[in-house]
Amino acid sequence: MPHRLLPRLVLRRHRRSVLSPRSAACGCAFVTTFFCPHCFAEIEPTSLVCPLCGIDIVQWRAHPYKKRLVHALGHPLADVRMISIEALGRLGDPDAAMPLVQCALARPVDVTQGLAIVSALATLRRDESWADAVRLLRDHPARAVARAATELLPCS
Repeated sequence: MPHRLLPRLVLRRHRRSVLSPRSAACGCAFVTTFFCPHCFAEIEPTSLVCPLCGIDIVQWRAHPYKKRLVHALGHPLADVRMISIEALGRLGDPDAAMPLVQCALARPVDVTQGLAIVSALATLRRDESWADAVRLLRDHPARAVARAATELLPCS
C-alpha cells in the first residue's frame, strides 16, 4: 500500500468496531468507536472539536504527515500503532528512530510490535541518532526484540 494512502487510515478519526452490549447477546451488530487524533479520547463521529482536549480535528489534519505518524505511535489501539510503525519505516527518515524505540520501550509486553519496530529501524537511513536509538533498544525486556536490535548494529 503506498504511504500516501496511509494518512486516511491512520490519522482520520480512528475507528474501532466492537459489539455493543445489546447486540452482543444476539451477535448481530457492531458499534464504531471514533477517537480524537490528538488525545485519543473516544469522541462522537460528528465531532469537529474534541470535547476533552479541545483540538480542532480538521486543523489537526493540516499537521505534517510524519508528525501525525509519530504522534499515532501513542494510540491505544495496537493496529493503529502498527500502521504508523510500517509507514515510518517506509519513509526512511532517521529522525523517526527515537520515537519508534520509545514506542517499543513503552509497551514491553508487545513483542510483535517490538519486532515490527526493529524491522522499521532496519529500513531507516543510518546516522548517529539512529545508532543511539538502536543501542537503547538492545535493553528491551523481550529477548527477541533485544536480540534483533543487537543484530542491527555492526560489531563494535
